[in-house]
Amino acid sequence: MVEIKTSGEIQAMRASGRVVAQILATVRARARAGTRLTELDEAARAVLADVAATSPFLGYHPAFAPVPFPAAICTSVNDAALHGIPNRYRLVDGDLLSVDCGAVLDGWAADAAISFTIGPPRPDDARLIAAAPDLLACCIEMHRLLEEKLNHTNSEAKLTLELAAAIAKAEGR
Repeated sequence: MVEIKTSGEIQAMRASGRVVAQILATVRARARAGTRLTELDEAARAVLADVAATSPFLGYHPAFAPVPFPAAICTSVNDAALHGIPNRYRLVDGDLLSVDCGAVLDGWAADAAISFTIGPPRPDDARLIAAAPDLLACCIEMHRLLEEKLNHTNSEAKLTLELAAAIAKAEGR
């Protein structure tokens, strides 16, 4: 069930989202060949501290994990799976970097991720990044249609074709 938010709650949510956007912009601006992933985490922590926000990632300790998550952001390089822990790896030209971060401000959480290349992208990475907005738009539209319980037969078929086309585009077909 969807809970309708008040305008004040929406403004509070927007404020935490702006913190996340600021973190992602800061990390992206500092990410260049030679930068350690831990330096990007330090930059994210500085943004959080400047606005008195906290990281929902830092210290998160699910039952399956042997230790709490030690960073404010997740960093994944090239073909590494998501939610990587920032380490002393130094970025090099051509790396595909994915950064996931969250912020909690006044009790409201926001979370977002971006992927970008360090220096010129490899062709496959460029296609992936170019296709991501289309894939996201298709997924959002499918979710919207399913939530509203519209005529799923026609709408889902159309979206499935659009999603398949976006995936083919990403694969260079």
